[in-house]
Amino acid sequence: MKIPACFSFVSNAPRRLLHHSLFGLKPCVTCIVTLVAFWNGASAHADTWLPGAGGSWAAPANWDTASVPNAIGAAVIFNSATAARTVTNDSGAAGFTVGSLSFDITSTFSNSLTTGTTNSNLKLNNGGAGVTITTSGGGTGNNSISVALVLNDSVTASVNQTSATSGAGSLNITSAITGSGGFTKLGDGLATFGTGTKTFTGPMVIGGGRMRSSLLAAPTATSGLTINAGGQLTLITAGTYTFGSNPMKLNGSGATSGPFAVFPGAIRNDTNLAVTINNQVVLESNTLLHVEGTATGSLTFPNAISGAGSLTLAAPGSSANQGQLVLGGSNSYMGGTFVNGGTLVASGSGASFGAGDVTVNNALSTASTAKLTIQAGVLNAIADTATLSLAGGGIVGLADNNYLELQTGVNEFVSALLLGGVPQAFGTYGSTVSGATFQNDEYFSGPGVITVVPEPGAAVMLLGGIGTLLGLRRRNSRRA
Repeated sequence: MKIPACFSFVSNAPRRLLHHSLFGLKPCVTCIVTLVAFWNGASAHADTWLPGAGGSWAAPANWDTASVPNAIGAAVIFNSATAARTVTNDSGAAGFTVGSLSFDITSTFSNSLTTGTTNSNLKLNNGGAGVTITTSGGGTGNNSISVALVLNDSVTASVNQTSATSGAGSLNITSAITGSGGFTKLGDGLATFGTGTKTFTGPMVIGGGRMRSSLLAAPTATSGLTINAGGQLTLITAGTYTFGSNPMKLNGSGATSGPFAVFPGAIRNDTNLAVTINNQVVLESNTLLHVEGTATGSLTFPNAISGAGSLTLAAPGSSANQGQLVLGGSNSYMGGTFVNGGTLVASGSGASFGAGDVTVNNALSTASTAKLTIQAGVLNAIADTATLSLAGGGIVGLADNNYLELQTGVNEFVSALLLGGVPQAFGTYGSTVSGATFQNDEYFSGPGVITVVPEPGAAVMLLGGIGTLLGLRRRNSRRA
């Protein structure tokens, strides 16, 4: 434990108190935290687990300090195991308190922190400085925590071990997590929230690598879920997710380094899962989503998506096994919409694809089929001022790639239409089963139509130009 500068010339807590008393100094917050940690038995250096295998946390002989780590700021180290290691937390309801946990895996053996005596728990508290959980090493074993965790401080999990062979990754937290702290996941390694409910109320941030979560273990009470560029949330069970009551903030296209960079997507479902996320969404920057599974794979956002970023479905190089991204909200995101693969669907009367242009083109992901669908009952899916671009492809004359399905009753207005990169004239467009003036089964399917009209500003300029021209003609005729 680092000693505050104002205590640097005293050696123990009584003398520190005497120092403040004699010199009339008011203790700083750091000093108070240090004293609290001192009186709770915190050691000046980390407590390292001694046995190569398991044992009881509550046994002093199992620690190199010959004392049980249990204090605000206490640092705990588990070096690589030489056998399967299960450490029982025998704290009872009082719990043990630590300020950091470090796991090193250089072998095939794993670390497991489990519940010991009834109601045992582990409180994470570093006096407001933030708790760290770190995994490292090149071994294939992993680290699991099934003892209940209480976040009395914000936690940052740096998951640096990328070689764990467990499907749950390097860090698997199956316990319940409560408390007022938040949880941030960093590092290229894989971590999992599984089984136990996660009801901590602080913010959840995924800042690097892949973070898996089941429906049961999703953080339902968090003050906000943010996925930053370089991070990915992988949803591993079907169902409806609600990550607290605030909007979810999205960025980037998933992991950019490490072994999971080959599986893109800021959010990515396991194959053929039907998932709904109830939160409103803010695209803080350009965001890519990936939906795996042509059979039943879907990701649905029924509520509004806003923000400055763009929304992209499927990454370059994606396979043909792509599902549906369904938008049901009245969306206002500004950066445009790109369908590189899979099917993007507008569903519900108010559903829309944001305020920008819409492009359907799998040129960067040629193995995948790209499709846009506007369902019956949708009133205005594409902004009237937007450009719609459909690349077409596949079998000539057949709507089988980079096309738009317009269901019954749809009449969608756009300001410009590009088919195969070629700008089209004003008018109505659709398939041969529609009533459109221009019919083309290469780019359209279904009975609905697209109507291409000038932008409002362009129409005003056009009318103004006509008016000017007529005025000039009248003046010229009078002169004659």
